[in-house]
Amino acid sequence: MEKCEFNYSNKPKKCHILRLIEVSLHYFQFIFGSKRVIIGDSLLDGRGSTAGEVEINLAESLETIVDNNAVGGYSLEDIFESDACSSDAKCTQWSVVNGGMNGDKKKAIELMMSIVDRELSSGRNVIIQGYLEDCGGEASGTDFTAFMDGYANIASSTGGVWFIDPRNLPDHPLMGDPCNPESDIYRADDNSH
Repeated sequence: MEKCEFNYSNKPKKCHILRLIEVSLHYFQFIFGSKRVIIGDSLLDGRGSTAGEVEINLAESLETIVDNNAVGGYSLEDIFESDACSSDAKCTQWSVVNGGMNGDKKKAIELMMSIVDRELSSGRNVIIQGYLEDCGGEASGTDFTAFMDGYANIASSTGGVWFIDPRNLPDHPLMGDPCNPESDIYRADDNSH
């Protein structure tokens, strides 16, 4: 299997979010060795078009085991039922989660807080991975902005929680311009993430 290499030149879309997650997890990589568990939807689904490369590359980069239990199409209710870091004795530090695009966006903050509370109460730290904005599609508008702002508020007001907000990285080469189809080499075909 070909490993995703990054030099910000014409790379395949299957690596579109991998580098952002890798850089983000490196930022939060205070102690090596503890297993990482990812839960979420298609944004982090490593078994979809990336054919397992998300967890393979993250595991190599972080020198640990990464279980990716994200599933495309999952709502936050489904994600809550996924095997998270709190359900794995070998995952002692970091739970990585995303969600909110599928299902009722108006309930996203409340549902995400349920996941965060569960992970924190088990002694884990939480990284919430936010979504890339699109250009007038599902990842834009009032409901989208509200739950993304809500996730930022959860992180700013809750110890042990961090929010990776791609809206704050507008010039990062992985983000591209959602309104410019020529800039989407790291985005999904539907430009939603």
